[in-house]
Amino acid sequence: MIGVSNKGLHLDGKLLPLYSGTIHYWRLERKLWNGILDNVIKMGFEIIETYIPWAVHEIEKEKYDFGEIDKNKDLDAFLSLCEEKGLKILVRPGPHINAEITYFGYPERILYDKEIQALTNYNTPCIYAAFHKQFPIPSYASQKFYAETGEYFDALMPILLKHQYPKGGIIAIQSDNETCYFFKDKAYAVDYNKDSIQLYRDFLKDKYIDIESLNKCYRSKYKSFSEIEPPRSFNGKTKEELPYYFDWIRYKEYQIMYSLKRIARMWKDREINVPVFHNIAFQYYTPVDMINTEAMDEIDIAGIDIYRNKEDYNPLKITAKYLSGSSILPFIPEFGSGAWYDFGKTFTPEDEEFTTLYTFMHGIKAINYYMIVERERWQGSPITRDNRVREGYFNFYKKFNEFLKEYRFNEMDKSRKVLVLRNYDKSRFHSLYSMLDFVLMNIPYKLSKPSVDLSFKYINTDVDHWKRDEWVDEVSKALDEMGFDYDYSDTHLPLQKMKKYEVIFASTYDFMDRDEQEKLIQYVEDGGHLIIGPGVPYIDTNMDSCTVLLDFINFNREELKGSVTLIEHPAESEKYLNKIGLNKEFDVSQKEVELVVYEGNGRKLLFMANPTNNNFYDVTLLFNGDKVLKAVLNASDVFGKGAVSISIAPYKVMVWEVQR
Repeated sequence: MIGVSNKGLHLDGKLLPLYSGTIHYWRLERKLWNGILDNVIKMGFEIIETYIPWAVHEIEKEKYDFGEIDKNKDLDAFLSLCEEKGLKILVRPGPHINAEITYFGYPERILYDKEIQALTNYNTPCIYAAFHKQFPIPSYASQKFYAETGEYFDALMPILLKHQYPKGGIIAIQSDNETCYFFKDKAYAVDYNKDSIQLYRDFLKDKYIDIESLNKCYRSKYKSFSEIEPPRSFNGKTKEELPYYFDWIRYKEYQIMYSLKRIARMWKDREINVPVFHNIAFQYYTPVDMINTEAMDEIDIAGIDIYRNKEDYNPLKITAKYLSGSSILPFIPEFGSGAWYDFGKTFTPEDEEFTTLYTFMHGIKAINYYMIVERERWQGSPITRDNRVREGYFNFYKKFNEFLKEYRFNEMDKSRKVLVLRNYDKSRFHSLYSMLDFVLMNIPYKLSKPSVDLSFKYINTDVDHWKRDEWVDEVSKALDEMGFDYDYSDTHLPLQKMKKYEVIFASTYDFMDRDEQEKLIQYVEDGGHLIIGPGVPYIDTNMDSCTVLLDFINFNREELKGSVTLIEHPAESEKYLNKIGLNKEFDVSQKEVELVVYEGNGRKLLFMANPTNNNFYDVTLLFNGDKVLKAVLNASDVFGKGAVSISIAPYKVMVWEVQR
């Protein structure tokens, strides 16, 4: 009954943009719910989102309070009130919620159950050192953990079934929350729980089928899968030993997806059949594999959370571009409408206006503002816990929601022709290439870097974090300086999505598996223009010879529709883009200023952003012919032939509708 597309949610054929805001009902006085929801509606919201915390509702094992004792916990009443007011609802029942509450929403008994605890590479419980109270984290592989979670879901199920669309307002449900080992995402930090080790061996058996195939890949002599122990640091001496470590990294990704899939299925088994979403904490690299997470049948939407002040704008841009290039529906499930109590700097209304506009400008199509109603341990929301309105914040959201609705922005698309692909396996390599992973210590990278020389031609082993892709960073810088808009993704992106772009920059290092090399070749054969660098892969991740792409490049085919070009230095990109004939409808004289064009519904929007603290008084906007630009947000009407002069203040986004 509910479908998902790149425009939003489809409820029985009617399109609903996914713009929502967070309210924590149990943290608010019940007598204030009615007025708070009225103010939320006045801001223009049609969807609200809420956690449903296990530890808040469970009084003791198998005994729950859903409003019978504490009226603020009456989930049924809260959902009913939302429905009376015509609001749709996203629910996030955990089992993990974080939300800056003690134990992140788990009952204490769950976390201190030794069968459930995730273990470090020293076989000790892995401790999350939260400011409010540290605790041992659960293992995503623990069988007892899922049994306990199932009992909680059973208690919650009757309420959710009553309010599930179309009978009620619940239109989507979350499968867990920020599933990334509680930010202990270094390769060997966790998880060595006995159930995790068994799941690791099952993963290897599913991949290799028989032990002979694994031994051939590992250059090993195991007699059975039960003999294989997971690595606890990198101790390899040659590149031929890498497949063993690569598989541990793949397993860590698999374990996250296993958990998300299992929790989503638990809800399906309980007849909750609305779309399932997941929020990634911040990563677009291992151990989180966003593209393959969203490709699972059980997960309909995967998004990435982000909280940034206006001065720290670049991560906003990267996240938005990555989601725009990778996701079915570019969605930020938690976007900072305010921030938690120990965040470095409280968001001002100016922060929230700039970061919101800037993120939408770079490709976001759906968003949940966390939080539009304040609560304890939070600051900077448009509505307070006692239902006072903070006008600076409130007025911005009201104005912006009006803009989104008037232009049906969720149905518009960026006019971009370029995609930049990060090399996912390079990220895996830098993650596995580490000797020390003490969970409670922030060890400098140089102290944990192995000293062994693996004799790669193109990979720099001095990279300080596995998210880094130096060639991609240089390409992005070059494209920004040239004024070309682009999306990000990684090498897991399906071919069909790649074909939307006229030009792809793909980072290629020493190793790349055959299927990914063949995917790039197919993109070129279908007419795409591929630019790779800094080298051409000559082995796969098993460290076996694999020269598919190299052979393709060396085999001159004049009838080829597309093209493939190797460049070591991305600064050379401009001449290749000129050769391809890629053009820009708009350009700008001041290279720090950014432009993005959106089209759809017979309309065209031009975004201009100044993400710096400089006040640019005379920016020349360049174009062909006559243009009339009608002011939409933070702008004045302008018109001219070939060029116009515009002033743009620091940390400002201006929007016009292009009329000629």
